[in-house]
Amino acid sequence: ARGTPRRRNRKADPITAQVAEDDLLTAITDALSLMGYRWTHVRRSDKALMMGHPGLPDVFAARNGIEWHIELKSENGSLTPAQWAWQRELPRDSFAVRYRVWRPSDLDAALRELAK
Repeated sequence: ARGTPRRRNRKADPITAQVAEDDLLTAITDALSLMGYRWTHVRRSDKALMMGHPGLPDVFAARNGIEWHIELKSENGSLTPAQWAWQRELPRDSFAVRYRVWRPSDLDAALRELAK
C-alpha cells in the first residue's frame, strides 16, 4: 500500500497511535534485513556533515534491481518542506524505483509490498 504524506483527521487505533517513528524504523529495517535487502539509514542526519539538499528519505534499500526510498513518520507526523521537495522529485512507482511514506498503521501493507 502507498503511504500518504499526511492524513488529516486520521483515526488510528490506540496502539498504533503510540508507536514511535523509531520503533517503525526498527521494524522496517529488521524486515529489510530478513528479506535480503541491501539498505542504509543515516542516523542523526541533523548532525551529519552533508552536501546537497536536506530532507533525504529515512531509508534507502535495494533488492532484485528495485530501489526503495522510504520516509517513515509517526501516525500523525507530517513531511517537512525539504521532505516534500524530495517526494516531488522521486517517482512513486516506476519499474525500478519506489518512493513511500509509511506510518505505523501501514506496517502490515508495507511488509507485504516489500516481500514481493
